[in-house]
Amino acid sequence: MDELTKVSESVKSAHHRLDTLEQEMRDIHTLAAALSETNSDVKHLREDVREIKADVKAAAQRPAKQWDKLIAALIAAAVSAVLAILVK
Repeated sequence: MDELTKVSESVKSAHHRLDTLEQEMRDIHTLAAALSETNSDVKHLREDVREIKADVKAAAQRPAKQWDKLIAALIAAAVSAVLAILVK
C-alpha cells in the first residue's frame, strides 16, 4: 500500500508539471505570434521611413532646382541682351 501511495503522488506531481509546461508552451506560442506581428509592423515602419526620407530629399532639392533655373534664365537673358546689342 505504501508503494501505491508513492506512485499515486508521483503521478499527481507529473500531471501538475505537465499542466505547468502546457501553459508555458501556450505562453511561448502567444509570445511568438506577438513577436511576428511586431516584426511585420517594424517592416512597414521601415518602408514608411524610406518613403518619407525620399520625399524630404526631393523637397529639399526643389529650391536648388529653382535657383538653377533662375541662374540659367539670367544667363540666357544676359546672352540674349549681348547678342541683341551686337546685332544692332
